[in-house]
Amino acid sequence: YKGMKRNLALRDLLAPSADNRVILHEATVDKLLCEIVPTLEPRGFVCHKWDDQIAGTFALPVPIDGLRLELEDIKGKRAFVEAALRFRPVETKRPDWFHAELQGESALEVSFIIDLKRFSDDLSLARILVRPDGQEIWQPLRASRGDIYAIPAFSVGRMPALGADTDDLGQPFEILSRWLNECFARPCWSLIENTIFRRWKHLGLRLLDRPGGAGRLMRQANLPAPDDASRSWIPICHPLQLNSALYEAEASEFSWLSGSAEDETKALSALGALQSTKLRDASFLDGVAILGFENFKETQKTGVPLNGFSPKKYYQYISDPMFDVDPTAGCFWRGSPMLGPAHWRAAHLSLQERLEETRLFDDGQNIDDGSNAERRLDLQRLLAIAHKNDCMRPPTPKRNEDDEEPNIVDVGINTFLCNYAKAARIDGVDSFYAQLETNLGVTRSHLLTTISLALRLSPELFAFHMLIWQLAKERP
Repeated sequence: YKGMKRNLALRDLLAPSADNRVILHEATVDKLLCEIVPTLEPRGFVCHKWDDQIAGTFALPVPIDGLRLELEDIKGKRAFVEAALRFRPVETKRPDWFHAELQGESALEVSFIIDLKRFSDDLSLARILVRPDGQEIWQPLRASRGDIYAIPAFSVGRMPALGADTDDLGQPFEILSRWLNECFARPCWSLIENTIFRRWKHLGLRLLDRPGGAGRLMRQANLPAPDDASRSWIPICHPLQLNSALYEAEASEFSWLSGSAEDETKALSALGALQSTKLRDASFLDGVAILGFENFKETQKTGVPLNGFSPKKYYQYISDPMFDVDPTAGCFWRGSPMLGPAHWRAAHLSLQERLEETRLFDDGQNIDDGSNAERRLDLQRLLAIAHKNDCMRPPTPKRNEDDEEPNIVDVGINTFLCNYAKAARIDGVDSFYAQLETNLGVTRSHLLTTISLALRLSPELFAFHMLIWQLAKERP
């Protein structure tokens, strides 16, 4: 404050205390900077829907005397409800739809019930917190990896009505998408899938029938994972699973992505600009992109429009040492200009970082266990089949200058996303999907789930290729 610095030890902040808030005192005003809240991992967590109730039980390593649900509904309204489990009271009156009690004398086991007939609010996500005996801080339930324990709450009479023609579907769909971006503990997923995922799917399909629906779905495709999620977490749901032709949308649909702070989303939003902009004067395009046009020399002299964009020719230029002079350029690219060597390297760098964070292809990871094991195997099969097909093979930068060859995973994902973007903007995705379904022996739904994983791993690289093939479509 006013030039003075104060170092705060995280160990001290996490130690048991009556108040774990960090407050900045400024004259007569106190500003709450943050609140450090330790988590607790439950044992034997079981939760299921039975008739018109959601019932659950779990045990904890420490005695507790209170249970709290922090609720957010699909319109963004937030509230919390509490139940006292012993003698110490809670701040709010327990609603009649919520019941909780301790099991046995140890105060280590608790059961709870949500009566869906009495619950009258919109579909909500309820995060579970507990209050350890003798403490004031409510602590969220978390698995050791950071997965959250949360359950849906809804009125059995209101669920079917949601999504009527007069409803505003945009905000509920965005909130449901954000919820599904969370990393839920495994015991919670069955309930989440049967309520929140189904409602997300229902609203997404309804949204597609409205003007700008495809663009609004795309906005949810690149939501960043929550800051407190495990670094290995890769969101499971993707709007592509709702609309297999999502990226075949008219270029104007991508304008819904404008204004985003994420580089990959800004790049996709530029697809619409390629229709209406005089490309030779487009400040958002790198000069190397102009070299991909067959008549670029002629336009410099006569001023005729650029035509005959060749992705194959462009890919040769982008990795040519004459233009790709700085291997570190991707570290400093900030969204513009697009389709230059810096953009190319930045997109690949994002893929490399995400692969390192998720450890999806880490040879030291046991792929026979863990939530990403099956997804990894599916993606490996997809990349292997796609690479064997007659396809465009774009250049892939080496991870280190000392490497003899680019990383094989980077090459596979780059090649697949390039050809998927080509199908989306030029050839049509149906035949692309059909060939992969035949070669892999999988259903369309299964295939879209695996493609969604590739898109989650490298949205930046996909956006890069989408721009290239949109140029080929606009100026063949």
